Amino acid sequence: MTFSVATVFFLKNLLGKNIKGAVVIGVCLALFAGVIFTLTKMKMPATTKQLVISVGLMLVVFMISTNSGEFLSDDFILMLAVIGLGGLYLEPLYPIVQGVVGLVLLTLLRILYPHKADPDGQYIMCLVVFAVASFVMYMMVKRGKAYIELGNERAEQAEHLLASIQQV
Repeated sequence: MTFSVATVFFLKNLLGKNIKGAVVIGVCLALFAGVIFTLTKMKMPATTKQLVISVGLMLVVFMISTNSGEFLSDDFILMLAVIGLGGLYLEPLYPIVQGVVGLVLLTLLRILYPHKADPDGQYIMCLVVFAVASFVMYMMVKRGKAYIELGNERAEQAEHLLASIQQV
């Protein structure tokens, strides 16, 4: 998913004759792919891979944002999508990690490109929505995993009960 979305922005920049943006996004994609490949070849633990992927995705989106849209809100949806995808595929902690990294990157974006975050209300809204989205995704994933574990425990108890009834 990351590669297809980033490729769209790469092509958007290339067709829009923003060569610098296309090169930056292309290099980021190559680096991200290289890091994932290296982590896989080194047989790193899943937690390390997930941490690197969660932070790496935020950095790729940050680079897309700095080189694509005119305003912060143009690419803000991508940041929210990363939180959602992180929640679907990563452990519950990582949407929070992505939230913290995202807030730092949004602040950095504001410092480096103040015209992209104009007006101030839009910037503050993006910070609040992003923080809330990362917390909500964390809670959804955490609760979802708890319900799955509870369901597995109940199923195991039912199997034991069924086995005991069949022995009688």
